[in-house]
Amino acid sequence: PTFASTRSKTLAEVARTDLRRFRSLAVGQKAPDIDGQDIDGKRFRLSDYRGRVVLLTFSGNWCGPCRAMYPEERALLERLKGRPFALVSVNTDQARETLVGSISRSEITWRCWWEPGPDGPICARWLIQGFPQVYLLDHKGVIRSDSLTDKAASDRMIEELVRACEAEQPTSR
Repeated sequence: PTFASTRSKTLAEVARTDLRRFRSLAVGQKAPDIDGQDIDGKRFRLSDYRGRVVLLTFSGNWCGPCRAMYPEERALLERLKGRPFALVSVNTDQARETLVGSISRSEITWRCWWEPGPDGPICARWLIQGFPQVYLLDHKGVIRSDSLTDKAASDRMIEELVRACEAEQPTSR
């Protein structure tokens, strides 16, 4: 079943989905790779960001709470500039031009995969049920959080993961 699915699910379908989420999308699991295109049609993968802490969001301009996160996301990127951190999103606006407009107005200043609508293959693979959905991945691609709702706690967790990543990276001499 997908985000927009309106049919009733059987108990077996719900159980299979929950089991799949537990096996592949739970905290402590390696994040499934994402392979898709940005708005320029250039392919990129989530695994391209190994070696950096990644904040992965599933959002769309059609989602008020998603848009409300944009200023905080821009500030986070600015605060962690030059450090091993990346913010990437799966944008689900129906029209590509909507995302293009957000980027051209500098509302979104990070790289996004674009798929037309919340029923696309990336959202389906990640079992997205609501928006926004936010995942925090460590520098090895392991899911460390799937619900960043408290800003102060989120900032602390991100900072701890970035410091741990920096501690593991060899220093240039």
